Amino acid sequence: MNSSERRFPTRLFNVPTGPEFAESQGTSGARGFATAVGEPSGRAPRVMPPAPNRINQAIQGVPDGTRAMTNEEVERLLNDPFATLVLRAGRFPNDLGELLQALDEANSLDLGVSEQTSFVVSEGGQIPFSPGVDKGGTRLLTVRSRRTATGTSPELIVSTLIPPGKAPRSQEILNEVLAWDPVNRTFHFYQRQQGAWFWCGQSDMALQAPTRGKGPFDSHVNGYPLMKELKSPWVHWSGPDLKIVETAYGPDDPLVSDPLFGDHDLAFELEEAVLRPLIERWNTARFDKSTKAGTLTSARRFLAQVLEGQSANLISTHTQWKRLPADDLQDLPVTFFYEHDTLADSRRVGLEVEPPTLSMTGSRYKALAEKHNLRVRGESLDEPGDVPFCFTVPERPFEDVLVAEELIQRGAMSKRLAACLLMIDFANPVESPRRAQLMRHVPDTVELRPETNLDTTLVPLILEAAEDTEEGSAEREFAAHWQLGPTDWVAVFTSRIVTYLGLVAATLNTDEGCDAIFRLAESRRREFRRRPLAEFGLTLPQAVAIPQNEPPLEMTEQATVTPRN
Repeated sequence: MNSSERRFPTRLFNVPTGPEFAESQGTSGARGFATAVGEPSGRAPRVMPPAPNRINQAIQGVPDGTRAMTNEEVERLLNDPFATLVLRAGRFPNDLGELLQALDEANSLDLGVSEQTSFVVSEGGQIPFSPGVDKGGTRLLTVRSRRTATGTSPELIVSTLIPPGKAPRSQEILNEVLAWDPVNRTFHFYQRQQGAWFWCGQSDMALQAPTRGKGPFDSHVNGYPLMKELKSPWVHWSGPDLKIVETAYGPDDPLVSDPLFGDHDLAFELEEAVLRPLIERWNTARFDKSTKAGTLTSARRFLAQVLEGQSANLISTHTQWKRLPADDLQDLPVTFFYEHDTLADSRRVGLEVEPPTLSMTGSRYKALAEKHNLRVRGESLDEPGDVPFCFTVPERPFEDVLVAEELIQRGAMSKRLAACLLMIDFANPVESPRRAQLMRHVPDTVELRPETNLDTTLVPLILEAAEDTEEGSAEREFAAHWQLGPTDWVAVFTSRIVTYLGLVAATLNTDEGCDAIFRLAESRRREFRRRPLAEFGLTLPQAVAIPQNEPPLEMTEQATVTPRN
């Protein structure tokens, strides 16, 4: 069992081989979704092993969650291309090659997904091969898309986790499938284990108990497809700045000779043509499903992505570690310092902020890496230095930015309200316990009309609470923001951010300031490593000379780094 399995056991479930596995003897019928994912039917199950020629399910967190599915459940719940073209057609591929062949042979059907691209990500992909050194495996993504009048539409992703020295089409390695269901407007998650295919749930299950946070939803927190490095330079992906090459693998590694590796596309295409469109697709479907008769239900779940942040993306500079100290870090990501993607985008809040150049000299960064003993550590690898691109840090994920945009576009809240919320503790865009305190005031539902939206329901609740809270509370800070009025907030918030970023740029011109920001980056990386998203040790560097018991750090609006209150 690897470290990921030890830390996050729900993702890779253990297939029962004894009496725990049961075949349902009834049908869900009109009882609906809950029964299909494991609500006890009242009938005694018949004990049997997982069926290699049936669609099994493994829904974590519910009784009777691991069993064979009934035909009625399959037909009603599973209408994605993988189910309709392969599994429901009686084909149960044993490996990646058989899976792709089955899709090829079904391409004459209307739902055919004939267009194929492949992508490669490996945390050890820039570390030269050395006998006996385990750098972890490689993830191969094979995307199948449908031809449309305007291009292609991604519909299905096969994720193959390939251990060193294994062929990508081996039967014993892990294959996972994510596929879009146009009937139910959801993503389905599948996994092949021990000779059988399992349906592990659909995106809607990420949003509700008891399946929330279980199985695939420990990392796909809100049901969205996931690419942890969704911006250039795509730190560990094979991209235009740094491609994963054959020298990272052993001389006889069968992955290198597979066409899916040899002809793989670069990460920018995965981001632009596949992941962003799929994330937007689920975001729209999710809001549509939650909107009934002009009312948005599950408002708290959406606002949590604005106020709390439940996931993260990883972003870095374009400066490669191996080129230090000659090259400078000339593009420290502005999203590390404040929520630029929401506050300064015209489709969202739209403040006109032009960030200054945020840079650190290569010699300073190199010296800080040595001072704090920055290291790359994996299962059997421990060496000084950084991951391929310097200053890799968490930022707010694209899905959270989209949720804020959709809340504004659908009339759930105004740009002014979004700005007043996000400007609370704005120098800490990913982790802000203070901003998250406002969740206690958020209602469960909100009407999508100006006279009854969050501006007229949530705001009075916060303002009333502000009268009874101490100075410096989130409620008091929000009240000060709201009192700026319907027009002045734009100029005031813009000025505050511009002033703050100027202070950040000045801080980066001193040794002491660079040291503080380096420590802040390590603090935020440690918080990321506590998330289920942190699957592999090599994903982020570790500054091991900074004590593990050091309290979490935060940034102030004066661009100083302090222990979190």
